[in-house]
Amino acid sequence: MSIDRFTKDDIQGLLNSIDHPVVEKLQVMIDEINALTVGDGGGVNVIYADSNRTDPYVPDGSMAAPYKVLQDAVDAITTQSATNKYVVKAAPGVYPENVVLKRFVYLIGTAMFGAARDVRIEPAAGIALSVPYRDSFINGIYCQTDSPVPAEAAIKIFDDGGGAGEHETFLFNFAARSTDAGHALWSDTNALGEAAIGIYAAIDGGPAGHAGLVDGSGFIWFLGGGGGQFQGIRIVNGGFFMSGGEVGINANETDPTAWAIENDGGFCVLLGNMVSGYNGIDMKNGGFGVLTTATSIGGFTGIPVRTTPGTSLLLGNVGLDGGLPSWTNWQVAGNVAIMSSATQGAGTTGAGGPDQRPTVTSTSLPMGFRFFATDIALGAGMGVWLTWNGTQWVDTVGTVVP
Repeated sequence: MSIDRFTKDDIQGLLNSIDHPVVEKLQVMIDEINALTVGDGGGVNVIYADSNRTDPYVPDGSMAAPYKVLQDAVDAITTQSATNKYVVKAAPGVYPENVVLKRFVYLIGTAMFGAARDVRIEPAAGIALSVPYRDSFINGIYCQTDSPVPAEAAIKIFDDGGGAGEHETFLFNFAARSTDAGHALWSDTNALGEAAIGIYAAIDGGPAGHAGLVDGSGFIWFLGGGGGQFQGIRIVNGGFFMSGGEVGINANETDPTAWAIENDGGFCVLLGNMVSGYNGIDMKNGGFGVLTTATSIGGFTGIPVRTTPGTSLLLGNVGLDGGLPSWTNWQVAGNVAIMSSATQGAGTTGAGGPDQRPTVTSTSLPMGFRFFATDIALGAGMGVWLTWNGTQWVDTVGTVVP
């Protein structure tokens, strides 16, 4: 089994046709796997695992005598390095164990695209799969935690102390699910700027856990996929969450305590996402968020957006739809800036012609909203920041702009 050649065209829609170096890095890793596996006949540095084997034999990791325990296959690898990488090929089946992956050891199932994540890691307790934040790759893997302990996640991205390496870690065509308080995907690293990149991902938190928890100064980047049947994404302690390519970020639509995105002192960028739930976006403790490039937020019964002092949220080319309640449901105490076509209703008409400021009546729009008016003919066509002072829009020097 080899992995098909992966090209930029395969995720062109996800990357909005942007030639991004992440695609090149992913391609390098897939080419390395193909070079190691050499088709269906095995290859250099390939270790096999198959939980379905019940016949007696001495496992050695070969195709004929695969390890029955996935962690045994990983532990058997002791000479991995940047110049000596390994692939663990796991046969479809359930692996009821806790697996800790190593750098330069790539764990792959059989499916590259689609929903056939047929290698299922489902321990009775503890973290299902722990993956280093650098130089790792998983594909076609489903992980589940049924733990009532929040720290026992389905997939945990951790700092193995190895420092800078060759590549980010890629989680490709994977699913992570929690059925209780454990988080589905938990990034727990203080390695500044390091990333785990999930492509074609499905994550679903349990009733008391989050679909994704980004804790620390590393970051998670999602391209394609989505999830969050109960609780959505939570970013804390300087974590960085970036998501693009039609990712659905959802929270329970009947639970008043559920938020699609909780940004508690982190950084969040959403590009082309669908955000929905009982409550929408909660910004606190200095959190910074950017929602742009055809992101859609709506369908909220509770609070669409809540910001506290010291936080900043920028909305650009965002559709506020899906039955969004009145602007009075927005709780704005931090900075909220609206650019381009973030709208509710048909917009309003300024002195220089139509623009796309939020439609308001009386004082329904929370004071402090800012809007970057690019369609108002002021300053030889230059755009200008407008601020809602509670009754009207004013520019940066206090002049009213109808």
